Amino acid sequence: MAQPDIPTVPMGSKKISSIKWDRSLASEVIRQSGTDLNQCFRCGTCASGCPFIRAMDYPPFGVLMLLQYGLRQEALSSATIWMCVGCNTCSSECPMAIDMAAVMDTLRHMALEEGVVLAKPEPPAPVVHRNGCGPLELLVRDVQRLKDTAKRNLNGLKFVPNYGCTLFRPPKYHRQVKFVAGEMERVLSALGAEPLTRTYTNRCCGSFLAASRPDIATPMVNSIIEGAQAVGADCIITACATCQLNLENRCTLEEKLPVFHFSEILALALGQEYEGWFSRHLVGPAQPMLQKLGLAA
Repeated sequence: MAQPDIPTVPMGSKKISSIKWDRSLASEVIRQSGTDLNQCFRCGTCASGCPFIRAMDYPPFGVLMLLQYGLRQEALSSATIWMCVGCNTCSSECPMAIDMAAVMDTLRHMALEEGVVLAKPEPPAPVVHRNGCGPLELLVRDVQRLKDTAKRNLNGLKFVPNYGCTLFRPPKYHRQVKFVAGEMERVLSALGAEPLTRTYTNRCCGSFLAASRPDIATPMVNSIIEGAQAVGADCIITACATCQLNLENRCTLEEKLPVFHFSEILALALGQEYEGWFSRHLVGPAQPMLQKLGLAA
């Protein structure tokens, strides 16, 4: 029996032309991603929360519609699957808890395997696989020992903890045992620092889009820096090395802010030499910050 044609359906900034229906597509993606995309009832929450929606040709729920309609070429050639950085903002807010990042990851793999070219070619973005935060989870097990070992205190240092989007997302989307939010504050507060959390602490920095689409990542970075400045922070301390690099490298504001990985501040507190590695930063520590720590005249 001949397969039916699908009528033109408006969706986002594109229209779907009549095309043959691939009945196996949705079930194939469900099997590979472990996500039942048929639970989507198109409420649009994913689109309203996504920080990169303006760079997408279809909203996240639109990609699920393509899969449900069996529009294989449209789905695999969509720019949306490459704009998704897996921050899980959409999944965290989705009333059906659909793991959209897993769906996008599956579609990227399928597109690469089938040699599908983007409808509007953009620099290819790598597939990113993320696991637990490792060192941070180990450190919080014995904060008192860390405090007793410290050679310098961090008294007076006001910092914004930045977990990025990956470490902050719910454990069921991260294959981790627990929520790590608040752990950096606990460790660094024990060493005398003061956390400031009434600003962005888990906003996505742009991830790999900082390399392939800096025009998208830069505004995200600037908003994170401006938020930290607004609450009076001396610096931002990240749990993620990618966030540290992007926040320092992609900021275009005239007034910048020092950004450190948490391991650098811990090394400083534990008495390690700091002049050498501080000088390697693109944005050096501000003099008031060093004065607070008794490291500058």
